[in-house]
Amino acid sequence: MNEIKFSCKRCGNCCRVPGFVHISKTEGKRIAEFLKLDFLDFKKKYTEWILFVGRVLKGNEDSSCIFLKDNSCMIYPVRPEQCRTFPYWKNILNDTSELKYVKEYCKGIE
Repeated sequence: MNEIKFSCKRCGNCCRVPGFVHISKTEGKRIAEFLKLDFLDFKKKYTEWILFVGRVLKGNEDSSCIFLKDNSCMIYPVRPEQCRTFPYWKNILNDTSELKYVKEYCKGIE
Protein backbone atom coordinates (compact mmCIF):
# COMPACT_ATOMS: atom_id res chain seq x y z
CA MET A 1 0.00 0.00 0.00
CA ASN A 2 1.30 3.44 -0.96
CA GLU A 3 1.51 6.06 1.75
CA ILE A 4 0.96 9.59 0.60
CA LYS A 5 1.25 13.04 2.08
CA PHE A 6 -1.38 15.36 0.73
CA SER A 7 -2.13 19.03 1.21
CA CYS A 8 -4.66 20.46 -1.22
CA LYS A 9 -3.23 23.38 -3.23
CA ARG A 10 -6.70 24.30 -4.59
CA CYS A 11 -5.44 24.11 -8.17
CA GLY A 12 -8.65 22.47 -9.42
CA ASN A 13 -6.76 19.93 -11.51
CA CYS A 14 -8.54 16.95 -9.93
CA CYS A 15 -11.82 18.53 -11.08
CA ARG A 16 -10.58 18.65 -14.68
CA VAL A 17 -9.60 15.02 -15.17
CA PRO A 18 -12.04 13.28 -17.51
CA GLY A 19 -14.17 10.80 -15.63
CA PHE A 20 -17.27 10.59 -13.49
CA VAL A 21 -18.21 12.09 -10.15
CA HIS A 22 -20.68 9.63 -8.68
CA ILE A 23 -23.36 10.96 -6.38
CA SER A 24 -25.83 9.23 -4.13
CA LYS A 25 -29.40 10.36 -3.67
CA THR A 26 -28.49 11.73 -0.24
CA GLU A 27 -25.60 13.74 -1.71
CA GLY A 28 -27.86 15.01 -4.48
CA LYS A 29 -30.45 16.18 -1.98
CA ARG A 30 -27.78 17.92 0.09
CA ILE A 31 -26.38 19.70 -2.99
CA ALA A 32 -29.88 20.68 -4.17
CA GLU A 33 -30.66 22.16 -0.76
CA PHE A 34 -27.33 24.04 -0.77
CA LEU A 35 -28.16 25.45 -4.22
CA LYS A 36 -31.72 26.23 -3.09
CA LEU A 37 -33.16 24.01 -5.80
CA ASP A 38 -35.89 21.41 -5.85
CA PHE A 39 -34.23 17.97 -5.91
CA LEU A 40 -35.80 16.97 -9.24
CA ASP A 41 -34.73 20.28 -10.82
CA PHE A 42 -31.20 19.70 -9.53
CA LYS A 43 -31.14 16.17 -10.98
CA LYS A 44 -32.35 17.40 -14.36
CA LYS A 45 -29.95 20.34 -14.59
CA TYR A 46 -26.77 18.97 -13.02
CA THR A 47 -26.78 15.17 -13.24
CA GLU A 48 -27.19 12.34 -15.69
CA TRP A 49 -27.74 8.61 -15.46
CA ILE A 50 -25.16 6.52 -17.25
CA LEU A 51 -25.82 2.83 -17.79
CA PHE A 52 -23.44 0.62 -15.79
CA VAL A 53 -22.06 3.72 -14.04
CA GLY A 54 -25.02 5.27 -12.23
CA ARG A 55 -25.96 8.83 -11.30
CA VAL A 56 -23.12 11.27 -11.97
CA LEU A 57 -22.57 15.00 -12.11
CA LYS A 58 -22.58 16.42 -15.60
CA GLY A 59 -19.32 17.73 -16.94
CA ASN A 60 -18.51 20.88 -18.85
CA GLU A 61 -17.52 20.76 -22.53
CA ASP A 62 -13.85 20.53 -21.46
CA SER A 63 -14.64 17.49 -19.21
CA SER A 64 -14.22 19.52 -16.02
CA CYS A 65 -16.78 19.28 -13.25
CA ILE A 66 -19.87 21.38 -13.83
CA PHE A 67 -19.32 23.00 -10.41
CA LEU A 68 -15.72 24.10 -11.04
CA LYS A 69 -15.51 27.86 -11.52
CA ASP A 70 -12.23 29.81 -11.43
CA ASN A 71 -10.43 26.86 -9.80
CA SER A 72 -13.02 26.77 -7.01
CA CYS A 73 -15.74 24.30 -6.19
CA MET A 74 -19.11 26.05 -6.09
CA ILE A 75 -20.48 23.32 -3.81
CA TYR A 76 -17.37 22.75 -1.66
CA PRO A 77 -19.18 22.53 1.72
CA VAL A 78 -21.48 19.78 0.34
CA ARG A 79 -19.24 18.18 -2.30
CA PRO A 80 -19.71 14.44 -2.89
CA GLU A 81 -17.78 11.87 -0.86
CA GLN A 82 -15.74 11.00 -3.95
CA CYS A 83 -14.40 14.57 -3.97
CA ARG A 84 -13.95 14.77 -0.18
CA THR A 85 -11.85 11.62 -0.05
CA PHE A 86 -9.53 12.30 -3.01
CA PRO A 87 -6.66 11.27 -3.25
CA TYR A 88 -7.12 8.64 -0.53
CA TRP A 89 -8.87 6.18 -2.84
CA LYS A 90 -8.01 2.47 -2.67
CA ASN A 91 -7.07 2.32 -6.35
CA ILE A 92 -4.54 5.13 -5.81
CA LEU A 93 -3.19 3.80 -2.52
CA ASN A 94 -2.91 0.22 -3.79
CA ASP A 95 -1.46 0.84 -7.25
CA THR A 96 1.92 2.53 -7.70
CA SER A 97 1.29 3.28 -11.37
CA GLU A 98 -2.06 4.91 -10.52
CA LEU A 99 -0.37 7.01 -7.84
CA LYS A 100 2.28 8.07 -10.34
CA TYR A 101 -0.46 9.12 -12.80
CA VAL A 102 -2.34 11.12 -10.15
CA LYS A 103 0.87 12.87 -9.06
CA GLU A 104 1.21 14.19 -12.62
CA TYR A 105 -1.84 16.43 -12.20
CA CYS A 106 -2.26 16.78 -8.42
CA LYS A 107 0.15 19.38 -7.03
CA GLY A 108 -0.77 18.53 -3.44
CA ILE A 109 0.63 14.99 -3.28
CA GLU A 110 4.18 14.66 -2.00
